[in-house]
Amino acid sequence: MTTQSQPSALAITVVPAEVPRDWKPLYAVLRGLTAEMGSFMFMRYANQAVSPVDGRGGTAGLYLYKHRDTRRYLNVDGAGNCWKYDSDTGTYRPISRSQALQEAYS
Repeated sequence: MTTQSQPSALAITVVPAEVPRDWKPLYAVLRGLTAEMGSFMFMRYANQAVSPVDGRGGTAGLYLYKHRDTRRYLNVDGAGNCWKYDSDTGTYRPISRSQALQEAYS
């Protein structure tokens, strides 16, 4: 398993609904749990500017999926990295796949 470098936080700007639904990032996170694909709804795609804390600049995109039963979000970027929204700062921060799945199912 390779480790990917991730920014420390992202600020969110929501993209209009005409962005097509993409299930590939969710599929990448669920891996062997493909039967669980139907447990999630695609909510939106959000394009974020990397926060000044990171210092790298640029933008990144997140696919936001909501679990049908728990109503909790699973936020995934195009590379399959998981993110958690921090309501205090209005940014997303990287979290592990296992932590993201645990939170989405709890």
